[in-house]
Amino acid sequence: MRVQAGQVIRNLRINHQLSQQQVADKLNISRQTYVRFELNVVEPTLSHFALLASLYSFDFLDIIRLISDRNFQNSH
Repeated sequence: MRVQAGQVIRNLRINHQLSQQQVADKLNISRQTYVRFELNVVEPTLSHFALLASLYSFDFLDIIRLISDRNFQNSH
C-alpha cells in the first residue's frame, strides 16, 4: 500500500492557517511541487517530513504516525 500523506499535510496547513506558498517557501520548493504533495502525485521526502514537523512544532515521528493512522483508517 502506498502511503498517502497529502490529506494529512493539507489538514495541518489549513489548521495552522498557512497558504500553500508559505509552506512551500519553508520547504524550499515550488508551490506547484507542494500542491503535488497534497494531491498525492509526488511523495515528500523524509527531509520534507522533518521540515514539516518543525514547521508545525511536531516531533518527526508524530507526523509519520498521523499519516500511518490515516492510511490505516482508509484501509478498513
